[in-house]
Amino acid sequence: MDGKIYTKIEPLAKTASWLFNFSLSLQKDLFSMITGEIRTKIDAIKQKAAATMFGVNVDNPASPEESWTNPRTGNPVPYKNLRWSRFKGLSDGRI
Repeated sequence: MDGKIYTKIEPLAKTASWLFNFSLSLQKDLFSMITGEIRTKIDAIKQKAAATMFGVNVDNPASPEESWTNPRTGNPVPYKNLRWSRFKGLSDGRI
């Protein structure tokens, strides 16, 4: 192979190799993140099922039973009213 052609192709081949390896590692990280989220959900479902079977309340830190105190008004606001499902249909002025 001619030396000139090789020197022109070599950087391209190295870049292509790097991009290929990078995309594989990115896919692996993404797969790991998704798998972790699925495991977390499955564990929460198992915990809730076990608690229901034994008649025990599950302490859910994502949706506690207490209230949050609004610092502007001083009024308590239940955490269930602060869920995204309550806000997603509102216009900007109502939020």
